[in-house]
Amino acid sequence: MAIVKELNHGPCKIYIHDDCVVKTEEEKQAIIDRVSQIIIRGLAEKAKDETV
Repeated sequence: MAIVKELNHGPCKIYIHDDCVVKTEEEKQAIIDRVSQIIIRGLAEKAKDETV
């Protein structure tokens, strides 16, 4: 496991390792689908809280 990229974001340091690289379209789509579900769920909760 090697570090392929190092990023600085404010006080945080982010390391991207080569074992975290997506290698297939199926992996990429699975990640996009999962993140989309999390975002949609969060937006729905926020909208529900704002209507109360």
